Amino acid sequence: MMRQLCLNLAYAVRELNLGFLRWHLSRIAQKSAHHSTWKHNAWKLLEWLKDTSQLPPFTIFAKGNKKLPFWSFSVLPIVTCPGAGICATFCYSLKSWRYPCAFLRQVQNTILILTQSRHLVDAFYALPKKSIMRLYVDGDFDSLDSVTFWFELLKNRPDIQAYGYSKSWFELLGYKGDLPKNYKLNLSSGHNHSKRTEKRIKKLSVTRGDFVALPVEKSVVGKYGTTEYKASLKKSAVNNGIDKYFACPGKCEFCAKGRHACGSEKFNGVSILIGLH
Repeated sequence: MMRQLCLNLAYAVRELNLGFLRWHLSRIAQKSAHHSTWKHNAWKLLEWLKDTSQLPPFTIFAKGNKKLPFWSFSVLPIVTCPGAGICATFCYSLKSWRYPCAFLRQVQNTILILTQSRHLVDAFYALPKKSIMRLYVDGDFDSLDSVTFWFELLKNRPDIQAYGYSKSWFELLGYKGDLPKNYKLNLSSGHNHSKRTEKRIKKLSVTRGDFVALPVEKSVVGKYGTTEYKASLKKSAVNNGIDKYFACPGKCEFCAKGRHACGSEKFNGVSILIGLH
């Protein structure tokens, strides 16, 4: 489907206008189509929307790959990102909308979190013991209700180590309960918040530090870990007044001497940098 249509559907889902969603899906849905096509996957989601008490058609939590080997949860980007600023103009997550399963899984998961579905709760408790989970890969905390939902779940499963990147600072600051000790918050660049709000969010016990995307030379984009990439990122860091930082190597497991930097207290207060890509 065209990106603009996907975006229109995303806004409809954000408002839980499922009638609009069903109408568009019904126009392309075809059970007999190949399993990888928009037609077949639209049919799968449409069947579920007829009765959302049945199990969802797409995996709720995804197990990662070599780049991101952890469990992860995603929702629709932009429409669930109240703190988005300039990042909305180059949102990387929109690239995944080329693939029907990726987009429609985000649609499904957005419905699940907005309705705080029992399916989502059950899937969370079914995660293996001592799992590492990224919350979110695509999208963000859309509201205080969603922050409360996740933080209460995380406190009930202290064996899970969760981390994420967020610009939903007002939503996070609005939470009045005890903050979960098993969640690490990375403050994403590209937000629309004031310096005052930034000072407040950095005082939260869950906050690890900044995660900043900086421009690098075109010739080194994506060449994580190379001497040329590090030199270009260092130059960009200096130009932005950042002196204490760690360069993201592009793979999210044991990236820093056996530690996962974005989820480690050892990196509290350290800016983690990555080149714009």
